[in-house]
Amino acid sequence: MTEYRLSAAEDGFRPLLTRGQFFPEETEEMEQLFKDTEKNSGAALIAKEQQNKLLRGAFKYSGPTNIAVLKNASAMFGTVPCIIMLAQSLRDEEENIWLPDYRGFNTPFRRFTINTEIVNRMTEASTLFLPDRVRFEEDPAFDIPLTILGFLGYYGDVLPIITGSSSTELMKVIMKTITTVFSTPKPLLFYITGLDE
Repeated sequence: MTEYRLSAAEDGFRPLLTRGQFFPEETEEMEQLFKDTEKNSGAALIAKEQQNKLLRGAFKYSGPTNIAVLKNASAMFGTVPCIIMLAQSLRDEEENIWLPDYRGFNTPFRRFTINTEIVNRMTEASTLFLPDRVRFEEDPAFDIPLTILGFLGYYGDVLPIITGSSSTELMKVIMKTITTVFSTPKPLLFYITGLDE
């Protein structure tokens, strides 16, 4: 497993793990890269079954798709209480679900906050939900999507979630809990997958 520099997260906000690796170190260079990618992807048509799927991996592989998918959803940014992103753990499979034990996530374009009340209600709803930092500090799956959200001007809450597997039962628990915890309107939900999934 790749070793990324762990964050002390002393202020309770997790920094990017892969800045300078998966995308440029300098914010100005990153912004230009995003603008060029957005321009080249244009008004990309996203198939219905792909509209809630994001890619994990380096920006040159995942960037164009992730920008197109999130830009396609941007009309709803002001109407949703939260954006939830699901990514499967890189570790061996297990039947648990991890929620970020942070105040939020830092990106070059903005700082995203975690609604701790929602996290608490989810952990109360099922013992499968566990607050955690380690898994979020060894998996960079959220770095690029969250940075793109900041670039596109989303200012709401986010809730990255790491799943121990992609089993149907685990997905049912997640969807049932989201339905129970969130009233109307419901959050936007995105799945982060590999290039070959």
